[in-house]
Amino acid sequence: MDKTDLDFVHEMVAHLDRTIQQLTITEKEISIKIGALRVEELTEYWLQELETEEAEEIKRTFDHWDLMIISTWAHLQRAHKTRAEAGQALIKDGVNKIFYAATIDNNALFCKEKPKSKTTSSI
Repeated sequence: MDKTDLDFVHEMVAHLDRTIQQLTITEKEISIKIGALRVEELTEYWLQELETEEAEEIKRTFDHWDLMIISTWAHLQRAHKTRAEAGQALIKDGVNKIFYAATIDNNALFCKEKPKSKTTSSI
């Protein structure tokens, strides 16, 4: 990656970290509003642990805050995924630079001419 790309990825990582932090705060605030029992029910729905009938029943009872916490979870999931991908890109770039440097060093070693041995021929 060139410097511009690296700067962009670093800026994106910082932005994603702030976004994840804010979404986590929002999730906690909504959880307090709707209560632990409802959060548990919605978590089961979100993780698709409910039977079809149960999922449909809980869906019919959604209110504004239920939809808000589910939306927050979706945003958090996306932000974590994107953050992980950005981190992997930075790691890959770092590994590629290390590999490239090592390759150059090794090629320099292998490309040097071997010293000519002083052998005398006995013919």
